[in-house]
Amino acid sequence: MQSLTNEKINDNTGLTAEEAEARRLAQLRARLNSRELAEEFARMVVARVEAYVRDLEGNKGLPLHEMIVTAAERPLLKWAMDKCEGNQKKAAVLLGINRNTLHKKLVFHGFLKDSSF
Repeated sequence: MQSLTNEKINDNTGLTAEEAEARRLAQLRARLNSRELAEEFARMVVARVEAYVRDLEGNKGLPLHEMIVTAAERPLLKWAMDKCEGNQKKAAVLLGINRNTLHKKLVFHGFLKDSSF
């Protein structure tokens, strides 16, 4: 009788219990690293926004949310389009948005000319 750790536990994957556990641990590490990166990114964004708002003190009535989103969105769009070599469909998937939404944002930020009729 084989030990439980050496038995194939899944006919579809052909993994042993040890291999399956190693895969689960690797996936958990990747999620934790991803979460840590997201948290660090969020801290960096908050610090930059706080500095930006301090610079704007005294300017009442400015559409702060719109200004910050626009300022952050432009370099993000450029990065995604560069990474995907100009392929809007791939860039939209990378950003987690609809391709038509990406197209509108690219037009808005001046990366593309408006091609509507």
